[in-house]
Amino acid sequence: MSETSIDGTLLLDTIGLEPADFVFGLGTRTFPYGMWMGAKKGDDFAQASKVVEATIGDAINGARAQASAVGAVGVVGLQIKSALHLHYVTVEVKGTAVRARKPRRGDPPPVFVTDLSARDLVLLDDAGWTPTDLTYGTCFAIVRWQSGVKYTENREMENMTKAIYLAREKSVEAMQRRAASLHSGGVVGTSISEELLGMLNYRVLGYRIIGTGVRTTTRGATVTPPQLTVSMDSGGLTFDVASLRGSSTNLLRYRNASSGEGRDLADSVTSDMWRHVRLTR
Repeated sequence: MSETSIDGTLLLDTIGLEPADFVFGLGTRTFPYGMWMGAKKGDDFAQASKVVEATIGDAINGARAQASAVGAVGVVGLQIKSALHLHYVTVEVKGTAVRARKPRRGDPPPVFVTDLSARDLVLLDDAGWTPTDLTYGTCFAIVRWQSGVKYTENREMENMTKAIYLAREKSVEAMQRRAASLHSGGVVGTSISEELLGMLNYRVLGYRIIGTGVRTTTRGATVTPPQLTVSMDSGGLTFDVASLRGSSTNLLRYRNASSGEGRDLADSVTSDMWRHVRLTR
């Protein structure tokens, strides 16, 4: 079983990998009793962040163990789903384990986990980069009740803004520390999620950021310049864009030109400005 698309499977073959199996992991942990009552001691809950990060680690390690059992070298396209409750948190992950078509001699490398797609993994490999592992960070910040706010007015909720800035800063710091411990040269493909927990006199903002740590391979990083791969018909062509829009205005037409010459794409709307796009064969 595999969640990798047909295109992704063919692309993985170009770097010597193939899907091995569908893997998943689950983690559930409870929050310590009375943890949310410490709002007066600070503006964030460090203990809650540790619980959530440990739960994410449990789920990832479950998927990693399944991947290792089928001889995989990594897990790609990891999808993460979490449910944050007042007393516990649940994290579920699933992805596709990939293995080398020609196993290497010696001890197998540690199984990496990434939320990047197979296509992104191949692009990284072509540029001389390799994923180290999934890296993440979380923070729970307090959103205190803001008096004097009229919800009928267009006005910034300063306490919410401050909480988001605080949670984002600490989450990014935690993610960077984890990436540095993996000897990563950077983090790509980051995604964020936010959740609000309602309390008696305040709310708690849960902020999570997840990405993939990467480092250069032995051959070094390279930059491949983009190339135009879409070919254009050299003959005269007339195309009515309005036929797609169901309107008779703003018609775009190609001007006929002799073979070998460039053509201009002109906007036929009567105006003082004409837009020209240089098309080559």
